Amino acid sequence: MKNNLSRVPLLAFVSPLLVSMAVYADDYLLDPAPVYYQGTAHVETPYEKPTDSGVCELYLENLRYFAKQNIPMSCDRPIAPHLKKKIHDVAWENLDPARYPDLFNAVVAATFPPSGGGVKRWSEEVKKGVAVFRRAKLQLKGYPTFMGTSGVGTSPPPRPIAFNIVQFGINHNDPNSPDPVWRCYPIRGKKEGHEPTDLRFFIVTEDLTKMYDQLRDINTGHTGDYIKIINTHPYVESSYTDTANIQEIQLSEIQTKFPVHLEPVCLYRFDFIDKGR
Repeated sequence: MKNNLSRVPLLAFVSPLLVSMAVYADDYLLDPAPVYYQGTAHVETPYEKPTDSGVCELYLENLRYFAKQNIPMSCDRPIAPHLKKKIHDVAWENLDPARYPDLFNAVVAATFPPSGGGVKRWSEEVKKGVAVFRRAKLQLKGYPTFMGTSGVGTSPPPRPIAFNIVQFGINHNDPNSPDPVWRCYPIRGKKEGHEPTDLRFFIVTEDLTKMYDQLRDINTGHTGDYIKIINTHPYVESSYTDTANIQEIQLSEIQTKFPVHLEPVCLYRFDFIDKGR
């Protein structure tokens, strides 16, 4: 008697496997109409459209490249090999706190309370690699203003002037941090770790001697984690978790007009396709 299994097409055995592989892949979804809530009245406000109309879809392609491989992106979002001509991380210059004491004092005071250990402690943390104090290698011109302690800024300059962006704080995105307390542990679809206020961007003078203000979204106060160059334009990338503890990633344009600030333009949400985890 012949074995009837020999007549069964091979596809009958292969296709369930292919379906299973597709089901268990992660994904990111681009929010087609993202909003944030403004002021104490929580007014629903839509995101601005990006200057580059293709940036949101381009960065979505990058996120999906790694998500489909189930690669955790809670610490950093790497760049897909086929997109490295269009997307790259900003280059950084590490700064010595002793060389820029006035600036270092200002960013420490703006980030941590006096009980946090002061300048001496954070200078040591920078030397150890737990904290960062670094300048983004960008050529920027705009209308920065000094923000006073009363919350009232100075008048903007009459014409665009050169300025820098400096990042300072505990690098809680570093999976190789020498301090395990602050080390980032990669997790799929979540933002594991610490308060985003531990790491901030600052607008500073061209000569790196004074701080203008924090670089943030003036509506929500959010800052960011990384600076990505996408199609030659800089964007600040932020990672959060929503109320369901699922990762959200936001891209914000660096607006150099008065006041210099971050303008959110793209929002992505991680999608757990495998519900059995």
